[in-house]
Amino acid sequence: MININKLTDKYPLSHSKVKIGKTIVQIKNFLSVDEFSEAVNMVIDGCFPNDKYVPEFKDVATRYMVLTTFTDIDLGDMPIEEVFKVSQSDWYNIIENKVAELPIYHEIINAVNDGLEYKIRTQKNSFDYLCDTLSDFAFRMGDTSVFEKLATRLEGLDDKKVAEAIIGKEW
Repeated sequence: MININKLTDKYPLSHSKVKIGKTIVQIKNFLSVDEFSEAVNMVIDGCFPNDKYVPEFKDVATRYMVLTTFTDIDLGDMPIEEVFKVSQSDWYNIIENKVAELPIYHEIINAVNDGLEYKIRTQKNSFDYLCDTLSDFAFRMGDTSVFEKLATRLEGLDDKKVAEAIIGKEW
């Protein structure tokens, strides 16, 4: 059996550097469990402004995560929108390529994809909210028989079409 110290001595947990013009940027080659979790959640949360999934924000949030998690670049109070704008340049590509060489980067991206899939799948939609409202209403009335009859009639119909018919608009 191989002792783990032999591997970590051979491949120490350290930082690497990239040179961008005359500036040296340090790249963190490893993350703690907390940093890993923060990086994953930063991207997932960035895809849901106002609790609605916006797929194009994944790239925006990923850029921000790469710069804040893996580099020693101080972004100060720069809003994420501004970071996205200024990072559309070769200097960011150099950093991203170096970070993409790290196994932990791919683990973050896999965890982000899994997290997004789960959050999208379990996120309530208009139909869910409608059902909650009707259930609450029936509970307050104390009579659910009308809703049970309605549920029987609606069984097998497309949820979206039912919700659109009741609330009178498309999603």
